[in-house]
Amino acid sequence: MPLSTDTQNSRLGRIERFETIVIGGGQAGLAVGHYLASDDANFVILDGASRIGDSWRRRWDSLRLFTPAAYSGLPGMPFPAPPTHLPDKDEVADYLTRYAERFDLPLRLDTKVRSLELAQSRKVWLAGRSPGHLPRRFLGRDLFDWVWPVMKRATTDSVLGQRMRKRAQHGDQRIGISERTLSAAGINRIGRLVDERGGLPVCGDTVIEPRAIVWCTGFEADYRWIQLPVLNERGTPSHRRGVSSAVDGLYFAGLRFQYRLSSSLIGGVGEDAAFVAAQIARRASIADWGRLQRDQWTFAADPFDG
Repeated sequence: MPLSTDTQNSRLGRIERFETIVIGGGQAGLAVGHYLASDDANFVILDGASRIGDSWRRRWDSLRLFTPAAYSGLPGMPFPAPPTHLPDKDEVADYLTRYAERFDLPLRLDTKVRSLELAQSRKVWLAGRSPGHLPRRFLGRDLFDWVWPVMKRATTDSVLGQRMRKRAQHGDQRIGISERTLSAAGINRIGRLVDERGGLPVCGDTVIEPRAIVWCTGFEADYRWIQLPVLNERGTPSHRRGVSSAVDGLYFAGLRFQYRLSSSLIGGVGEDAAFVAAQIARRASIADWGRLQRDQWTFAADPFDG
């Protein structure tokens, strides 16, 4: 799709236009660039670093890939190392640099992408009901200045907590982005996708003809990898404040609504982490006490062994 990007040339009064813009010159962006170049596409790869691979160079010194070199190459260029070698971070960074050079990929380094609103250059439809929105600021202060104290106090057992959990089942409200803002950006709100007709999506009563479809379906946690009987009828872990109700010694942290309304947020996970860690330590101390008692009993019983 035609997009435009402001580069250094725009400061000289020129705006460059490309059919395709790849944002990010990491391994994924370079691999896409390889195939675009093979198709003679009109594209550019933008990266904010001064060198390709710098995101790897900045990592800790002992970092190595867990995949051998034989399985660590990008399309068209095997990793230049013995097959069983585990490349370190600098080897990966240098490989990415050489990869971009070998295929002469069109790079723009030291170029940070600050914004993207597709609706400025294309007609955009947004299908589905609005989940509602909350203002970014309220009475002259950030919304979270008002909300956070409540979220930090209200537990999932409280009336407010139960109400919020029920409300979240229908989607989270957007913060700071109103329907008026979306409309002003040129985005058209239509009904939810209900059918397809002749290969085209039917949204509400409207058939639309988009050139591309972006699915924003949200996500659900997948706990099927836990091969233990720990899930309830909703398919979520059965627990009390992160302590499994079904399996002794199993704990959870970071679950949404684990104990408070803020449990899954960066600023709220700490309280749950402290509680879970305390329960783990308590269990370990009880186990140590049990072992000590068994050892003492064994010592006391020995004289009576015969």
